[in-house]
Amino acid sequence: MRIDFDGKTIIVTGGGHGLGREMCRAFSSLGGQVWTCDLSKEKLTETEALAGPGCRGRVVDVRDRAGVSSFLAEATEVSGAVDILVNNAGGVVGQVGRPLEEVS
Repeated sequence: MRIDFDGKTIIVTGGGHGLGREMCRAFSSLGGQVWTCDLSKEKLTETEALAGPGCRGRVVDVRDRAGVSSFLAEATEVSGAVDILVNNAGGVVGQVGRPLEEVS
């Protein structure tokens, strides 16, 4: 069975590192037009380079409704309706490397 995402628009929040980055890479490698957001432009630039030309990253804080709306408007204007949404952002800012029992 061949899985592909040709012609599909995918949004992955929290795509600057970790699982979000790997999802961006996977969707892009299978033909998807990936839009991702994170708090770090530097990390997003790394994700874009690793995922290839099918991935576009924007600095967006998902807690900011206006920022999310602007991001979504750009993605849909350029790539069309969103087919897949992966809500991956949140929970690790300042927490990476800490034991789980210490994460607030």
